[in-house]
Amino acid sequence: MSVACAAGGLDLDQQTAALRRDPDILVATPGRLIDHLHNTPNFSLQNIEILVLDEADRMLDEFFASQMGEILAQTGKQRQTMLFSATMSDKVRDLVAVSLNNPVKIFISSNTDVAEGLEQQFIRIRPGREGDREAIVAALLSRSFPK
Repeated sequence: MSVACAAGGLDLDQQTAALRRDPDILVATPGRLIDHLHNTPNFSLQNIEILVLDEADRMLDEFFASQMGEILAQTGKQRQTMLFSATMSDKVRDLVAVSLNNPVKIFISSNTDVAEGLEQQFIRIRPGREGDREAIVAALLSRSFPK
């Protein structure tokens, strides 16, 4: 499985190249994903198997609400979608209701206790190596989930 990342702060040319390789998994922020949908030739969401969208709460702003509809309209129906949000408001619940089938909700409370069985890792990316983020995430995923 190949992974691509589309988010602000990462090298745009590297993101474009990764998206053109038709990844199976896409981790993105809505704004940058829309940017790529409009401006990256030969990029489509039709073959994405897993779509991970961060900042789901921002999708509820007037501007992002229409973008969410555009994103969902361009994805295949068999994809798995994961929405991440720092807040769980009524608007986020509404977004879940209209965009996900059989959603599973995972809440993390404000306490700092680690859930039983959860492993956390901190990966420091040295200055000047920010372009390696995608490769680092792919290496971590393949090491943690070899199948």
